Amino acid sequence: MQRFRLEPVPKNEYGEFYIGDAYTKYEAWDIHFWIGEGATPDEVGAAAITAVQIDQALGGFPVQHREVQNHESSLFLSYFPNGIRYIMGGYDSGYHHVEGLFDNFKPRLYHCKGKRNVRCTEVEFKKQSLNLGDVFLLDLGKDIYVWMPPKSGRLERIKGMARAKNIAFDERNGASSVHVLDSDWDTDEDFWSHFGGPSTVKSVAAAQDDDENYWKRTTEQMTLWRQA
Repeated sequence: MQRFRLEPVPKNEYGEFYIGDAYTKYEAWDIHFWIGEGATPDEVGAAAITAVQIDQALGGFPVQHREVQNHESSLFLSYFPNGIRYIMGGYDSGYHHVEGLFDNFKPRLYHCKGKRNVRCTEVEFKKQSLNLGDVFLLDLGKDIYVWMPPKSGRLERIKGMARAKNIAFDERNGASSVHVLDSDWDTDEDFWSHFGGPSTVKSVAAAQDDDENYWKRTTEQMTLWRQA
């Protein structure tokens, strides 16, 4: 929903969530409303109202689910086989059309992490965000780098590559090139020109969470509409 009007999300943007917005998803007899950590109370309320309206229109039969960023249910995550991607800001701050897409493009860095359901979350574009145990996507617009250090997980690698290809080919109609950095994770000059070299990248142990703690933390704590 844009400015509190219900707006359908294009299918090529499924799995892409702006953390400053709220969304409503209807799937068979399940209605989900998703809340980003930066969504305003008005946006959260609008998403909940939309879910209730859909429920009432269908005779009260659907089950409603409240989904919160980083705490989504397995059912909700199952709708997005390529994983989900958290983007800073709201939808209005993003880029949504190939024409003029790279004019004043803002580079983005995504952290792909998880053993069961891999999430790609936008993080600060700086070297300190990297660590040697996870996969990262560097989106420069025309070029997308999938950085896979040796300690990163197999599923993270698979999902990271799938997400990069989804951005390049589905969202941008092939306007971006994907570069996979595996054996050359520490030598690719183009990638490291944005970070100043690999010498001080955090080790696996120094990363904020290992995969087990990450999932303990997040668990303890198809039509899709956007509310923004």
